[in-house]
Amino acid sequence: MSETPESTVIIVEPTAQAKSTPVLAAPPAGKAAAKSAQPLPTRLTDLDKRLRELSARAQHAEAVTLLEQMRATAPKEHRITARLARYALAANDIDKAETAAKLALTEGAADSWCYVAMASAARRRGDLPRALTVIDGALALPGTFAELHLERAEILKAQGNRAGAALAYEAAININPDIPNALTLLGQMVHSLGELERARLIFEQIIDRTPNTQQPQLQLGNVLQAVGMEEQALEAYAKVIALNPKHGGVHTNRGAVLRRLKRYDEAMAAYDKAIELDPMGSGAFYNRGNLLKSQGKLDEALDSYDRSLALDPNNGTTHWNKALALLTKGDLLAGFREYEWRWRYPQFPTKPRSFTQPVWIGDPLNGRTLFVYSEQGQGDMFQFLRFLPILKKLGGGKIVLEVHEELVSLITPQRFADTVIARGAQPPDFDVHVPIGSLAHRLGVTLEKLPNRPYLAPLPNVADPLGPKDGKTKRIGLVWAGNPNYSGDKDRSMRFDQIRPLLDIPNIEWISLQKGYAEAQLPADAPIKPLGPQLTDWPTTAATIAGLDLVISTCTSVPHLTGALGRPAWVMLAHDADWRWLDRSRNDSPWYPSIRLFRQPKPGDWASVVQDVVQALTPKK
Repeated sequence: MSETPESTVIIVEPTAQAKSTPVLAAPPAGKAAAKSAQPLPTRLTDLDKRLRELSARAQHAEAVTLLEQMRATAPKEHRITARLARYALAANDIDKAETAAKLALTEGAADSWCYVAMASAARRRGDLPRALTVIDGALALPGTFAELHLERAEILKAQGNRAGAALAYEAAININPDIPNALTLLGQMVHSLGELERARLIFEQIIDRTPNTQQPQLQLGNVLQAVGMEEQALEAYAKVIALNPKHGGVHTNRGAVLRRLKRYDEAMAAYDKAIELDPMGSGAFYNRGNLLKSQGKLDEALDSYDRSLALDPNNGTTHWNKALALLTKGDLLAGFREYEWRWRYPQFPTKPRSFTQPVWIGDPLNGRTLFVYSEQGQGDMFQFLRFLPILKKLGGGKIVLEVHEELVSLITPQRFADTVIARGAQPPDFDVHVPIGSLAHRLGVTLEKLPNRPYLAPLPNVADPLGPKDGKTKRIGLVWAGNPNYSGDKDRSMRFDQIRPLLDIPNIEWISLQKGYAEAQLPADAPIKPLGPQLTDWPTTAATIAGLDLVISTCTSVPHLTGALGRPAWVMLAHDADWRWLDRSRNDSPWYPSIRLFRQPKPGDWASVVQDVVQALTPKK
């Protein structure tokens, strides 16, 4: 495949006797002449110059009109038809682009843009397999054309193949480094793949080439924010503001960085500025709601979420955060209704599942079998298991319960369900299904009607590995860190040295229930028994907790198990704690009456929390 270079031949080859004369006759008086304010070009180079000028002004429809006039004067000239396909595509007239592309190819054109037009038309109609077939067929022909790789990248991106799209963008750039926006598109794709350092280098390269262009600066700021280079991100956003003071979106992004830096007043001012500049932008209202929620201003947060949803009503992320605000406020009825949007929240840790059987809507089972399946983490399972006994009373049906594999041995003997299976196992036949996190909504649970009696019991055949204790000494279990893979772990978890002052309190036998990476933080000489290696399963952990006088933990699955067993626990919470511990005015838990809460008075202040726990444990004189 080859393309006629822009600097060559005349549109129609002249005869030997007429080489110095125009190759096209003047257009006849009438429609063609009337539509053109300028004489029609007589050479391909002149035509392409005019097309570039129109394209630079985004006058793609005018370019199409010019090419249609040219075709009227030279209907057999396939190079004009090929250009019509290209510019009709730019004008978003995919039918005209596809028709012109097919015609040009049948007329003998070997123009890469014809294949781009046909593939792009198929892509925009949603026929991605057809689009990919066209573009891959074109790439198999002789020649090297950046635009083919660029269109292939767009097709792969539409298919969700981001890694393949990045490779295609890179191929296009290697062929033609000057393709407009190609480097930006590559940077965005690399960013979405999590290759943040590479994305940063790409956007810095773009800025070096075009230092006064706001979009690369904005993208660079976003990448710097993602890699934790907050101050540099603020510098990049400041440059965008200098280039375009009325850019509302950059103030929203700037506010997010300021919030991360705990500069909350400045963050709120940034969101307010974004709203002032762009009152129709939902993002600023959404981020403002998140800031207000983190500050405990739940009613104001809900107002901001509602204003965001008025502009973007189907945004799953905003609905998700609104649900968390409602649940934190204690409005379980409205909160769990909004919680159903979690499946539309891109960062939700569990992916939605589909079955041929219908979803259970909360009606009596009347002999049907209900499949209740797992979601999220093990602590969530412990919390939501409380609703299973209610299901057993709904019309004599059967319950099939799916739990994490690690929970099967503890949950099966509890008689929550007729059948308990491990996550991922093939369930037996069932009639209706529901994820366990939807039970509260289906059952219409309110804070006042929340089932909160102990609903788990240690297994009688599993011994406490600690054995009998000295009756004069309190035995207290301690957990200070959770799963590091959880997105909020850095806020909810502590280091061992931060809870070390607890071990100085006399007449307490301290037991470490800590598992995972944080076990290694225990000094060999610390006055605490490291039981983690012996806690090989949940039945053993439950038996251990049942024999303790108290469990003290950060927000992990252990307090949920302890509360479900009805055993006393003190939970040390971050300032912006998880929704299930309700608003920060409370030191009790309606979910678990045996739990007492100790909260940070300000973000990051674990020292005050530990001091409050020390005072609560120290005997009064």
